[in-house]
Amino acid sequence: MSHVFSDMLSSNILVHRPSNTIPVNLVVDQVSMAEPTIPACLDTRPWTTTSGRCGSMRITVIGRGHVGGGLAKRWTKAGHEVTAVGRDGGDATGSEVVVVAVPGNAVVQGLAAVSGLGGQVTIDATNSFGDRPEGFDSVALQVKSIVGGPTAKAFNTNFASIYDAIDAEPVPPGTLFAAEDEARAVTERLIRDAGFDPIHLGDLTKAPLLESLIALTSTLDRGDLGPFFYRFNRPGEFTTS
Repeated sequence: MSHVFSDMLSSNILVHRPSNTIPVNLVVDQVSMAEPTIPACLDTRPWTTTSGRCGSMRITVIGRGHVGGGLAKRWTKAGHEVTAVGRDGGDATGSEVVVVAVPGNAVVQGLAAVSGLGGQVTIDATNSFGDRPEGFDSVALQVKSIVGGPTAKAFNTNFASIYDAIDAEPVPPGTLFAAEDEARAVTERLIRDAGFDPIHLGDLTKAPLLESLIALTSTLDRGDLGPFFYRFNRPGEFTTS
């Protein structure tokens, strides 16, 4: 992946088991860790109140497994109106955000069972262990071609099995994500509401990189580390106080 990491910077990465922080110094691609210049919500969206603060979002999560069910639980706790649908399908009419949390090789079938899809902000949380879908550089682009709305890739580098340990962490663990401009603010908000710290890689051209990281995260998981959290920070930024 040397062509991806053409612009390097030295950064500190914390890779750790829940409540057990282990600093690991690596060299990583330049990523955006600054606060976005756009508002916390999209101004034109119905969940933006007159005060400019975000209210509750209507979210349809497609997939009731560990990822979909876990995110639905955390977003419901954060005050959002969440509907999770499984293999039997459902209706996303009226939803402002759609989250796809099915196996990466089951996107077409999973979305075909859901009515009311059309232009919503969409977060693709899938992982695929095989080839990319035919005709697409990433699963995220395949998802976008079906739903048709501004799309992001997020949560696929986190372990759903330790979602319940997030709140015990001294600082929020990180979530790498890529998003189209129109989806970025909503995605960052929902990443934070799930208990994570958003780490923006860029637009959807970075989705193939995110999807390829399943090889790394799976290897670490099967090794001595097990399911883990991670956090990126510039030198001197990390603090638990």
